[in-house]
Amino acid sequence: MTSFFDKNEGLIQEYGKLKTLEESEAFILEHPHLASEYTANYLTIDALNMAIDHKEEEMSNIARQCIVIQYLLELAKNMNAIPTNASIIKAFFKKFRAADPQYLKLYTDEVAAFEDRLRRRAKEKRDAALAEYEAEEKEKRIAAAPGGLDPQEVYESLPEEMRAAFDSQDVSKLQEVALSMDREVFSYHFQRCIDSGLWVPNASDEAEQQEHAEEGATAEPQS
Repeated sequence: MTSFFDKNEGLIQEYGKLKTLEESEAFILEHPHLASEYTANYLTIDALNMAIDHKEEEMSNIARQCIVIQYLLELAKNMNAIPTNASIIKAFFKKFRAADPQYLKLYTDEVAAFEDRLRRRAKEKRDAALAEYEAEEKEKRIAAAPGGLDPQEVYESLPEEMRAAFDSQDVSKLQEVALSMDREVFSYHFQRCIDSGLWVPNASDEAEQQEHAEEGATAEPQS
């Protein structure tokens, strides 16, 4: 399979961009060895990659071309014939062009169903990639945090008034929150902010901050 792809990748990609049955027939007759499951497999992967990248038009065209190959292979199988045979290729495209509405509807429905599967699979792969990326970023944030807490999670868990104080980067506002909020609640969240690196104490005032942490501890926001 790998050897087939290495030798024919350019041809398969060119075929996948064709728009009409006439173009497809001429191309397959010129390169009959492309009438293969390998071609269908490559086109499926190529269409999926287009779906992942939100290239809808390219995905749809490649999907149609893939189904054409699959239909050609199916006809050859039903006739116990070799799909690369020129007579079989010509017979297939002749039948396709002269097909009745029911056959064409079957083809159209098959393409639509294939496209839907590609879109669903593409979304799954995008979601998985995003989840993996977010997990890696979280690990980096935790590794860099003084106390091993994720600063993003800590920030999102803060009471609204504390979050607003942090957003302002104004120490006096944080001190106001410390005076108005339950002392244990404030102390809990403030310590988590320090452990996550979300709030970096002023080294020169470290002793004083420890003493007055529950009262808003003199501190400096991380720049």
